[in-house]
Amino acid sequence: MREDPSDNDGFNVVGTLSLENLQLHENRPNVDNLLEKRHSADIFPVEILPYLYLGNADTAADREVLDRYNIRYIINVTRDVENNFESDDHFHYLKIAVDDSCSNNLAQYFPKAINFIEEASRSGSAVLVHCLAGISRSVTVCLAYLMHAKRSTLDEAFDLVHKRNALIAPNFHFMGQLSEFERQLAGSKICVLAVTKFLHLPIFQSM
Repeated sequence: MREDPSDNDGFNVVGTLSLENLQLHENRPNVDNLLEKRHSADIFPVEILPYLYLGNADTAADREVLDRYNIRYIINVTRDVENNFESDDHFHYLKIAVDDSCSNNLAQYFPKAINFIEEASRSGSAVLVHCLAGISRSVTVCLAYLMHAKRSTLDEAFDLVHKRNALIAPNFHFMGQLSEFERQLAGSKICVLAVTKFLHLPIFQSM
């Protein structure tokens, strides 16, 4: 039975995504089929930004690929996949042990993941965000980063990642968490704008 996008623990994904992106998400493909396609297509890693790559478990285990793209930071968004090169001082890992299910709160790890990605960017290295298949958990983290760092809406971030990787399919629960994250970011932005406008009042300009 397909999940109702309006029935997601109070989150409204419908009001967040454009009709085109909503249709793409509602037609979420079977994960097992995607795993098979990913193995044969061999298109990972996918460059989201010059320093941010999306991948799967195979990508994270391929030392040649990691070296080729200067990937030294790795976010492992799985419970069971090991950090393959954790004993190598050249690599830095962030493990986010969650399953791709409706019972996991991935949003609680957004701040830590965002800081980790920004640390990689400052170091001049690239970061790989991966889960098992590279279509749900890792995509969710990449979307959260784009929304925070690039001030993108969820729809804009989804569209950007989709254009780089047509098989992305975060589950509806994660999309709901991203929708709530978007509202939090919008609230923070409004507060900053209000304070900035307040400080430009004549009484403060004369101080």
